[in-house]
Amino acid sequence: MKFPGARSELLHKAFSVGDHTRRRMSKVKLRVWSKSSFNLNKNTYLFFFHHIAFLVRIYQYLNPSTIAQRCDNNRIFRLTVMKFIGIDLGWKSQPSGLCYLKLVDGQLQLLDLNRIEQIADVLTWLDNCIQPDEPGIIAVDAPTLIPNTTGSRLPDKLTHKHFGKYHAGCYPANLNLPFAPRTVNFGLALESRGFSHAPTIEPRKPGRYQIEVFPHPATINLFNLERILKYKKGRLNERRLELLKLYNYIENILPTLQPPLCLCGSFRHEIPTTGAALKQLEDKLDSLICAYVAAYWWYWGEQRNLVLGDRTTGYIVIPQRIKN
Repeated sequence: MKFPGARSELLHKAFSVGDHTRRRMSKVKLRVWSKSSFNLNKNTYLFFFHHIAFLVRIYQYLNPSTIAQRCDNNRIFRLTVMKFIGIDLGWKSQPSGLCYLKLVDGQLQLLDLNRIEQIADVLTWLDNCIQPDEPGIIAVDAPTLIPNTTGSRLPDKLTHKHFGKYHAGCYPANLNLPFAPRTVNFGLALESRGFSHAPTIEPRKPGRYQIEVFPHPATINLFNLERILKYKKGRLNERRLELLKLYNYIENILPTLQPPLCLCGSFRHEIPTTGAALKQLEDKLDSLICAYVAAYWWYWGEQRNLVLGDRTTGYIVIPQRIKN
């Protein structure tokens, strides 16, 4: 739209509200009065044209076709049945903590919280949770991609850079360490089942994916903590108190996030008083955090998550910090 006179630049600026808005504005016939016939200052012009732009945007938002599209997107999400598996993998010969979440009517339902000794039994459990033709994403707390023969991977270094101040840097991983064959082969076993690595993802698109995650920095950001919860090392009573904190954060905060975790009374656990039993619960709760990170990554993608590394260097997916 062309405007004659000294106010041309000002009026063009006032109409700079996006291509779609300008197309709609072009249908509105405006008579621009000269200064001598209609004495308006520039603030009046801006007020007038900004309100027109506001009304156009209101029309766009309330347009029946726009409302229908938003409703369709919400309906598709609520009808999507997606499964999320968290695996706190035993790096050497230890048992693995396992969590199985399912998205039902827009909410995450906790279907299983388990702990299994042998890798073969873990894979059997997984096959029972997600059938070959079903979508799902598996989040593994273990380095399933290790390209380097010595030293540390890039994502390992980045955890120390970004989360070292919270004591949440991860252990180094390379192919010469004893656990490497076990963790890498586990990732390959998932790939053979159609779960491809997803260091990038299209949010809310059903598919079969796997990612590497790390519970400590995930809890720092999801629960807005100033340091990790130290339930893995220390005196038994101190570990027990820290694990109780984790339990309470899961129960009170994850149901308030998006997607919400619906525990529905199935999550009640007594905090054990012996070391072995405490370790069992620790593995299970870690796997639950892994499963929730899988759901959070699938739901938000890179909009609300960090990815440390990539497919060639190895990577770790971590939710961005959530402010209170």
